[in-house]
Amino acid sequence: YWKLTDISGRMIQQGTWPARTIPIGKNIPLGTATPDLSKLAAPGAYKLLVGLEKTTVENGWNFWVYPAASEVTKPAEVTETDNWVEAAKALGNGAKVLFTPKQSDLDPSRSPAMKRVPVFWNIQMTVRPPRNNEPKFDAMLGLLCTPKHPALAHFPTEGNCDWQWTPLVDNVRSINLSEMPIELKPIVAAIDDWNRNWRLGVLFECKAGNGRLMVCAIPLPASSPGARQLHRSILDYMGGDKFAPPVSVPIAELQKLWLGGTESGATPAVRKFDADLNDGSGAQP
Repeated sequence: YWKLTDISGRMIQQGTWPARTIPIGKNIPLGTATPDLSKLAAPGAYKLLVGLEKTTVENGWNFWVYPAASEVTKPAEVTETDNWVEAAKALGNGAKVLFTPKQSDLDPSRSPAMKRVPVFWNIQMTVRPPRNNEPKFDAMLGLLCTPKHPALAHFPTEGNCDWQWTPLVDNVRSINLSEMPIELKPIVAAIDDWNRNWRLGVLFECKAGNGRLMVCAIPLPASSPGARQLHRSILDYMGGDKFAPPVSVPIAELQKLWLGGTESGATPAVRKFDADLNDGSGAQP
């Protein structure tokens, strides 16, 4: 049988295939599931289950349904930019700002790239020569999300990373918040390797200057269904009365997160040597 359920397990659609002998092996076609996705509420999280009747044998796959493609509408009061100089000016004037830093604005020695899958075991097994002739000082142990935050109201997620996130964050640089106020809690955080344990933000908000700021490490706007839906959810939140970040951070402090806060960026800082986290970069004590 196959069946389609919502995230709570409520059965929505189902079907069966004829009984048959299944040979030992793999990749054996069993049949075609034919759910009618047009009848599903969107955005929504769902699960496709396949199993054997009168047994406990069952397998399942999560999937997500988003509204049909349409242009994302930006509220008039929101400034959207990837230029920090422009963002800082708008914040000084009391605007709501959605800032998406360019990857070149983020210091690669401080803002590690995220991956589709977690690092294997820990960073020591992947970056230390001679195990890795071309070591890269990056790691990711998934995401920590705040599912009930209104910025994610129209982008269904649980507290952990799942497949709707992976194409959005793959090779995208996280934002190192380790030196920001501890009260600044990301809406979506990247979980760093436990050897290093940096505080890494993917989506976070704060008051800044006279305005309110939302920062998204994921490049927006974007054409993929998932990124478009995330963009729509963030803007819907920013355009409403609920957009009230609880923490204030001075604009000058925020600028330290980017390379100089200029269009061209500055020269990346050299990472300080750490014998326990030697990535083979040649850094000296």
